[in-house]
Amino acid sequence: MKARHRLADEGLVRYEWQHYIPLIQRKPGALRNGAPFQDMPEPLQRLRRALLREPGGDRVMAKVLALVPESGLDAIVVAVELALEQAPPSGRVSVEHVVNVLSRMRSVQMPPKIDTALQLTTPPLADTSRYDGLRPRCNSRRPVMRDLIVETKHLRLQGMAAGWAELLEQVNVEAASSQWLLERLLQAEVADRAVRSVSHQMNAAKFPVHRDIAGFDFDGSPVDRQLVKQLAGMTFTEGAHNLVLVGGPGSGKTHLATAIGVSGIMHHGKRVRFYSTVDLTNALEQEKAQGRAGRIAANLLRLDLVILDITSYRFRPRPLHITSS
Repeated sequence: MKARHRLADEGLVRYEWQHYIPLIQRKPGALRNGAPFQDMPEPLQRLRRALLREPGGDRVMAKVLALVPESGLDAIVVAVELALEQAPPSGRVSVEHVVNVLSRMRSVQMPPKIDTALQLTTPPLADTSRYDGLRPRCNSRRPVMRDLIVETKHLRLQGMAAGWAELLEQVNVEAASSQWLLERLLQAEVADRAVRSVSHQMNAAKFPVHRDIAGFDFDGSPVDRQLVKQLAGMTFTEGAHNLVLVGGPGSGKTHLATAIGVSGIMHHGKRVRFYSTVDLTNALEQEKAQGRAGRIAANLLRLDLVILDITSYRFRPRPLHITSS
């Protein structure tokens, strides 16, 4: 291995870690025990620690470091730091994230310099009368107010709906002027319920790890990107069709299955459950032994998608193929 000694202290060794970038492209596993990479800048160290906790993280880190000779160390450090700040709740950062940040950094155009100061053509006028037209009119009841009653009932706020209807019948000036406040409160309630629903469904799905389609390496796989995006639309669940992912270990079957399920929850309001076949078999046997057979099946019938991950069989390595029935 190539190393350079510090002149100040002969007992310390400093490695030129960039010298080993071509090596880790062939052997990404060297990142886990390689002393030379201890001298990388702190953002790269943070990314390395985060990625090495996940399967395949060493290959992702190797691809990120491969960008250094082409784009420069300073640019990669800034891009990685921004990607870490913008990372999803799972903390997963992919090569695509770093490349996207780099592209945005390069596309930023500096504004032209202005030699003279800007001058106002119209003097400022402190006049708030133009905003009066935005205020609700109190002398008439607008039909849109009836929509608030429908919305409150849809949210199962029956008491609020009845109270608002009574206020409207009284042509209450304060109620009419407060319509905008009620609208915003209802919008906030709808948004909060949507967020909590997604969070609940994600927890109920029992995914082993968070995966998304953007994090899948389509360049290194024969999988059809457009087909996967089409499947992520979840239309196949409406006809109760089965989807089978076939491939060798490490080909991305679990990644894609999880990503499709996550897309169904976050973008289409679907109810999803992830099972390994071993766990499901054990649960069914335990249920039968306890005299409660049929409960798991009844729960599964209420779901939109059930993902079965077969982990107990060994396959001969082959590319990943997707079939549906």
